[in-house]
Amino acid sequence: DMDEEHGDDMAELIDAEIYETLEGDAMAAVSDDDEDEDEGDADGAEGAADGAPAVEVEDESIVQWRAHTKPVYALAVSPTEPKLVASGGGDDKAFLWDCTTGTLHRELIGHRDTVNALAFSHDGLYLATAGLDGIVAIWLAVDGSLACTLEGPSEAVNWLTWHQRGHVLLAGSEDSTCWMWKVPEGECMQIFAAHAASVTCGGFSGDGKSIVTGSDDATLRIWSPRTGTVTHTIQIGLPAEIEGADGAVSCLDCHPSLSVAIFGVNDGRVQLINVESGKVLAQWYEHNSCIEACAFIPAAASLGGTHALAATVSLDGCLCVWDTNQLNLRQKVAHPEGVSAMRWHPLLPMLCTAGLDGVSRVWDARSGSLIRGFTGHTQGGLDVIFAPVSATETALVSSADDCTAARVPDGPGRDRADARERAVCDWV
Repeated sequence: DMDEEHGDDMAELIDAEIYETLEGDAMAAVSDDDEDEDEGDADGAEGAADGAPAVEVEDESIVQWRAHTKPVYALAVSPTEPKLVASGGGDDKAFLWDCTTGTLHRELIGHRDTVNALAFSHDGLYLATAGLDGIVAIWLAVDGSLACTLEGPSEAVNWLTWHQRGHVLLAGSEDSTCWMWKVPEGECMQIFAAHAASVTCGGFSGDGKSIVTGSDDATLRIWSPRTGTVTHTIQIGLPAEIEGADGAVSCLDCHPSLSVAIFGVNDGRVQLINVESGKVLAQWYEHNSCIEACAFIPAAASLGGTHALAATVSLDGCLCVWDTNQLNLRQKVAHPEGVSAMRWHPLLPMLCTAGLDGVSRVWDARSGSLIRGFTGHTQGGLDVIFAPVSATETALVSSADDCTAARVPDGPGRDRADARERAVCDWV
């Protein structure tokens, strides 16, 4: 079981060294916002009646990346060169750029439709991009040159992910198939074909010996990567007590070391399963709308525990943090609007969320408290990610419907206190 103490000594150190700077300013800002809420609503209503222009959003960012001309759907950060960020958008373009300077590294040319999925390999050598054109392209991260193009899917590619320890790529398509390739050879290693509808999500199990996929056909399937055969099928039922039940699987994540996976459903259900047996370990009903993202906490962020925490976000505006050992809800917090994306901090028990109100927020997963919110986007957020750009800086990169790819932190020169704040959540 997960250590209940949760690494108290280390947690206290983090609180003293990192949260100290944020707590006063950020919590005071939240308090002020609450006090002014009623007055603001009244003023807004009066302004709307008078036909006055909408209140301009305060831009708390430092630099904006505006290379895209349409919504920016996906972000990825290199695991070995965290300053290197990739973005993909509705303008059929993908870019590699430096998130400390905002400098273009390389435009990745070749897609003919929206680029909606990006992922770096475990060693940062390759970047994979995929889009609604069905193309999966592999690029050398060092210079953005095309390494190979992977053939297979006949329709849009929904997602892609790398094997944890090798240059093997997995991707799921609207054509109801999932493909596995060897990179850079471009060799198709396996085709997984048993779903009856779009394969919406998937991944490798923690030990890399199984593959898990979810589909609009209301099933979750566990596969043998060697044979391409289904070892377990989990049917997502349609309980009569859930009004408008929809069993389509919207997202999933496999635990990085244990044989466990968590997934979300269009109607808001969340399930935890054992990958080896196919047994459903838990089913939760805290959300009431589509689950947009789910993820286990990284090992390095678990403060000495067994990293049994997992989080989910939904279009209902809620962020839920689950204890997957005790099989219960640890925290539940609400956003003013729906949430489209969520990522864990790589080293601390914190989460960032992208809200449809355009605000990116950072949360303490242990207490459920808001550490800070960042404004600047003029339309709904689409993706958000932490980028640990140095030993003392962690940037928060976000993207939105307003065609801005991200916000970028400024250079050196801040004082020690400000540097400590940036170690948690400098917004880029």
